[in-house]
Amino acid sequence: MKMDTKSESKIMDIFFEFYNSKKNKSYRRENKKLENQSIVFFGDSITDRCELAKYYPGINALNRGISGNTTVDLLNRIQVSVFDANPSMIVLLIGINDMMNVHRTAKETAVHYEEILKLLREKYKDIPIVCQSVYPGYDAEKNNVNKGIIFPLKYLANEIIELNGYIKELCEKYHCTYADIHSHLKEDDNTMNPAYSDDGCHPNEEGYKVISKVLKDYLR
Repeated sequence: MKMDTKSESKIMDIFFEFYNSKKNKSYRRENKKLENQSIVFFGDSITDRCELAKYYPGINALNRGISGNTTVDLLNRIQVSVFDANPSMIVLLIGINDMMNVHRTAKETAVHYEEILKLLREKYKDIPIVCQSVYPGYDAEKNNVNKGIIFPLKYLANEIIELNGYIKELCEKYHCTYADIHSHLKEDDNTMNPAYSDDGCHPNEEGYKVISKVLKDYLR
């Protein structure tokens, strides 16, 4: 029997709640063992799926990404994910799930994004904070590579551009660095180059190679 959309959504909500809790518990355990300061990558599934040791070799980094997270989720876990980790630098990437899953507008998403930066700057007045632009997406077709899981994001192309404009302005306000990754991944219509993602949203290996090549220049 095929489940209706409402039932599927409820199951996904339960899964992400469980996954979020599991990841936070692992971060608490990890924090207790930390001896040196690290660069904290803070974000959603795009960060969660990134093998930091592979794409940023030689860099002391912590992956604090959790799949399905929104700006509000990051606000709710900022203590254990960032503050308790005593970072030397923070690399932030968040926003796509706000618009794709919660259906917030770019402006509404930016309001919560600013709350994150405000808290980070209140806690850390001097350490570098790098805010990545939200990546583009495209309408992928189901295939064996993406296992039939796709994220049609072409409709959000202009909203993503708008959100990135807000993020850039917020970076100036809170003395953060804006890292324009979007322009390195996009096509002329502001959707993602299909070579860089198999499912329309998450970078594949080629995508992460492009991203890390650009982002490495901001890390220190």
